[in-house]
Amino acid sequence: IEFLWVENTKEFKKAHRTQPYLEQFKKYPAPYGYGFESSDVQKFHASLVKRGFKVPAVSSRGPADAKEGSEPWWSFQYFPKNFIPGVLPFALTYEFQRGKKSIRKLQKGPNALCDIEGITFVSTTPLRDAKKWKDVFAPKARLSASKEKITFKLGFHMLTWMTSKQYKAQYSVSPYMHPSGKFASMRKTALLHVGSSNIARTKKFLEQAGWNVRTIQVAGKERLYV
Repeated sequence: IEFLWVENTKEFKKAHRTQPYLEQFKKYPAPYGYGFESSDVQKFHASLVKRGFKVPAVSSRGPADAKEGSEPWWSFQYFPKNFIPGVLPFALTYEFQRGKKSIRKLQKGPNALCDIEGITFVSTTPLRDAKKWKDVFAPKARLSASKEKITFKLGFHMLTWMTSKQYKAQYSVSPYMHPSGKFASMRKTALLHVGSSNIARTKKFLEQAGWNVRTIQVAGKERLYV
């Protein structure tokens, strides 16, 4: 997940010249990019090109302080702005993990939060947006459409699209977002679904931090809406 955090206003203004959309995410805080892991991003790139998509070549790099000539840590497939509706996604391969079969240990914080289970987008064209995501990332995935929402599973993550009206009907509140105006096509994230190993503990931590937390029922399961 890519969030915008400004520590140096002078440097931010330099970046803003080439990436003017960043100002919108500073003004209206929300995730502006999602990275999806691929076991081989070069194969993913070849698949995209074969299917007729015009995308940049894969680029690889290491940390900012890496020595010149050192092996890259990551390889990225970036996409042009507005290529995918709703946000700026990208695919990446962790080169330093390539070939390793060891199971990664999940780090759980004291608040019991442990992973991202899914993303909900709010759009005036949910079906069109969902189809574009599926065509790019998972052409063989099954798209599920109902009166309440449109979904498909990308890896372990459930991606959901709704209209603003559908969102309010399900969560009894309007989505916290600003889907109109400049760069609106990049600001459709309405909700992140975060997994918890202990929902009571998570609720306690959130309330102690001053968040307004509601307990709701979704598909027969207790959830926290923050």
